[in-house]
Amino acid sequence: MKTNFFRTALSISMIAIASITFYSCEQDALEGISSEVLQEKSFDEKHNENFVELSEDEYIEGQLYVKLKDDYNKNFKSSSPKVDLNKLPFLNDLKRNSSFNVKSTFYFAKSSKLNRTLRVYLDNPEQTDALIAELESSKEVEYVERVPLARTSLTPNDLGANTVSEQWGLHKIQAQEAWEITQGSPNVVVAVVDDAIMTTHPDLAGQTVAGRDVSDDDNDTNPSTNLQHGTHVAGIVGAATNNGTGIASIGYNVKIMPIKATPDSGIPGYVYNGYEGITWAADNGADVINMSWGGSTYSQTNANVISAAAAQGVVLVASAGNSNSSVTKYPAGYPNVISVANTDINDNKSSTSSYGPTVDVSAPGTSIRSTVISGDYANWSGTSMAAPMVAGLCGLVLSVDPTLSIAEVENCIKSTTDPISSYAGSLGTGRINALKAVQCAAGNNGTCTTPSPSEITYTEHSSIIYLYAYPYQGDAHQFRYRLDGGSWQYFNETTSHYNTVSNKQCGIYEIQLRQKCNGTWSSWSSVKTIVTTVSCCTTPSPTEITYTEHSSLVYLYAYPYQGDAHQFRYRFNNGGWKYFSPTSSHYNTISNKQCGTYKVQLRQKCSNAWTGWSTVKSIVTCQ
Repeated sequence: MKTNFFRTALSISMIAIASITFYSCEQDALEGISSEVLQEKSFDEKHNENFVELSEDEYIEGQLYVKLKDDYNKNFKSSSPKVDLNKLPFLNDLKRNSSFNVKSTFYFAKSSKLNRTLRVYLDNPEQTDALIAELESSKEVEYVERVPLARTSLTPNDLGANTVSEQWGLHKIQAQEAWEITQGSPNVVVAVVDDAIMTTHPDLAGQTVAGRDVSDDDNDTNPSTNLQHGTHVAGIVGAATNNGTGIASIGYNVKIMPIKATPDSGIPGYVYNGYEGITWAADNGADVINMSWGGSTYSQTNANVISAAAAQGVVLVASAGNSNSSVTKYPAGYPNVISVANTDINDNKSSTSSYGPTVDVSAPGTSIRSTVISGDYANWSGTSMAAPMVAGLCGLVLSVDPTLSIAEVENCIKSTTDPISSYAGSLGTGRINALKAVQCAAGNNGTCTTPSPSEITYTEHSSIIYLYAYPYQGDAHQFRYRLDGGSWQYFNETTSHYNTVSNKQCGIYEIQLRQKCNGTWSSWSSVKTIVTTVSCCTTPSPTEITYTEHSSLVYLYAYPYQGDAHQFRYRFNNGGWKYFSPTSSHYNTISNKQCGTYKVQLRQKCSNAWTGWSTVKSIVTCQ
């Protein structure tokens, strides 16, 4: 524990230190800054002069989540941040050994699980472990856990530097072409949960719906001097477009719900109440929520927040992080969250972007121009900038079809990306393509879904198989097939709903189908297996060729006889092959016999399908 003198010195220098944290370009926001420096002011009057140290393992020291058991005090329900501990006597009892305050930071949550999750603030963080032990042994508590720290995912350039065309990202993802289909609906709401959002910026004014400051528990989401991050993020999502001012945004006409999740006294670059913000947004009509922040610590409470929001049908988008590693960040790593990596103008991974198996897609996030709290515009970089590009696109997709489920929105985003070679397999399915995504949402005008084997039907005839695509979708289809594991044979694409396999043979046909919509092919379907019903002939062996030799001829016999017809061929002393016509008789005759060596082969036919030629049977005459 540091001395009170050191705490006082820190409070004087906090603003200068915070600016260093926020504008760190290529390093982790905690790197090089001691845990004593990173402190959070407590939220109630009792703790105004006390700071809470943040530990190096990304927890806020001295703060805990406590989940009450469902069967304890069933009538307890929070309706404000204040908690009456007389209704929770076990917590009052624990205060004999530890000094702490309790707040209900999820008091507005519709989810009873979250409403019964409390946040504890210890006066002395050194008592944290002891209090955890006591809470874990309390029969009233379902679980207790430390509160994770979340940091913004921004790695800004020097403000004002612009080495690429002003809004290269929108051109890269074909936003202009997407806007020909939809300019976004003002009925679609994208919440930006961040440090603060300047709703009076000239390019944001009129673009927002009612929001909330969940950190200071009021309705003013505008930032203090140093809280800059959320305003830049919000502009990427939904700055006013086609208004002759500043910039265009991917969301065009979608509305922004501003959620301030950092207290006015907080350190820039950190989000203190992001999960309370997610809950408020989900409970108050957000269709999409953007989270351009995160940390490497998993939390059961925070996972409950994500699950509750997803259960309400909210599409969740988060930045993958700026650690240039595959370490999973949260909330991006929770289920039901679209995790977004950062790519540059050449579709390469940015030097700082996180990557790995939990990333779902990539988006432009390097030198992205957007709104800042000076009322002007600046180019910043980071997965913080890539995530709102995706969140705004989700808003466009829902503008085309507001009935789409979370899974359908995510599919339209992930299945329509453009491939990128950088960090193959670690940057999701590729870099987003706005045009293809909204085409997907528009149905057959967009990307076809991958057909299922049940959409492949067939009828089998004596010598052919008709293949049908049903139900038919899209502008064209293509079948491919192979027999008994051989090479794939491809039909040309066609607008007809069927193709014909000619010269049917006995064996197992594997069939696949793909379909095309608006110039884009779906993936191949899984295999449909067809076992033909013909009586299959096997390739004859030389022992099935028998003969009798006479003075001037040789009789050739196929025995035992199989199939509908057979054919012999022969050559004399390695001359050219001579072919008998196919016949249903079981023998043929070589006339004008000569003395020497005849080489004879046999093939047979079943249901119009010929076997291969047998190996050679040698007949030496005139012996």
